[in-house]
Amino acid sequence: MKMLHVLLILLGLFGSGSIGGCGGGSGSSGFDLRAREEQAIAAALQERRCVVLAATGQQVCPLENETPANATSGDDVLFTPAGVALRCALTRERCVLQFVLQVGALRGEEAFISMVAVRAAQEGAPWHLLDPGRALAEGQLVDYALDVPKQDLGLSAGVETVQLAVLLFSERPSSLPEVVATLSDTGAHSFFVTGALPVATAGPSLL
Repeated sequence: MKMLHVLLILLGLFGSGSIGGCGGGSGSSGFDLRAREEQAIAAALQERRCVVLAATGQQVCPLENETPANATSGDDVLFTPAGVALRCALTRERCVLQFVLQVGALRGEEAFISMVAVRAAQEGAPWHLLDPGRALAEGQLVDYALDVPKQDLGLSAGVETVQLAVLLFSERPSSLPEVVATLSDTGAHSFFVTGALPVATAGPSLL
């Protein structure tokens, strides 16, 4: 009788997903979201078009020197006419990230808040958020020149390429960590991602 009672309890636990690994908990779903985001980024870059991350509804677009191929009047449109440059000093642990962002269109809002994120150009690498955010308006040209420590870019020895992302928010985030596992974790409604960018080296004076 006792044995039957124990079996019934165990069956109940398995059925409710209470035993570790059986219920598809938060760790599993977080891993799935990271994989899906990486797939969306790869598709956006390979096909040069915006895609929607099905799990969250966030828009993922390539960040290039022209507008995405499938951009419409209802989409956010950002591009970098002159490309992106990242230079790191040989004699000090600092880098300068420079690019001009052209705001082609914004979805139904007068202005959005943008943030910049960078990671080593490796699938699954964490993203480092670099600036506190700035307002963007449609038709605007924004010149970015960010002087940051190498460690804030996640650049370890041997890293020769990085990826940059520009995130769009409808309002300024109240607080965000300096490092996130996925861009989706930030709550941005759109993110624009570059392909792999070479890390150039320079002398002590970067600018």
